[in-house]
Amino acid sequence: MELILAFPLVAWLMAIYFSLAFREESAVQNPEKLYRERGLMAVLALCIAAFVLLLFVDMPWIGSVFPKSQP
Repeated sequence: MELILAFPLVAWLMAIYFSLAFREESAVQNPEKLYRERGLMAVLALCIAAFVLLLFVDMPWIGSVFPKSQP
């Protein structure tokens, strides 16, 4: 349940990638050069760190904000 808190970071990462797609001679056209985009790599590292942190942190209040659905 806690991983839902990382969604804004994933959306931010996808927005940066999308904006790179509209540049001339962008790294998106040559995916092997994506690691050269510092902004993209910084947000990716932040996203990975958030996922790892949220996997190990228990936040019981999230259960009341996002109730489980009935089968």
